[in-house]
Amino acid sequence: MKGKTSVTEKGKEELINCLKERLKWLTFMTDHSEPVMNEIMAMVDLLLILEPIENPEYFNAEKGLERFWKYYDQRKQEEEYIEGIRQVEKEPQG
Repeated sequence: MKGKTSVTEKGKEELINCLKERLKWLTFMTDHSEPVMNEIMAMVDLLLILEPIENPEYFNAEKGLERFWKYYDQRKQEEEYIEGIRQVEKEPQG
């Protein structure tokens, strides 16, 4: 029975890899017509079944926006700090 489980897991992994490769191709190489979009959505749904998202609340739009603004504020402070250092370096030593 143990061998059968490993074959099933191997088949599942192969299916997941095939779906991901097909998604890449469809995303970057096609015209995104309605039939293609239907195929993409169906594959994404299947991938969500095969590989459930471990932390679904992480992908919540509102929480994602909160994380973005937090990152943005932090990055803005870092850039201001770096700009301050550059200004000090430009000042003549005297």
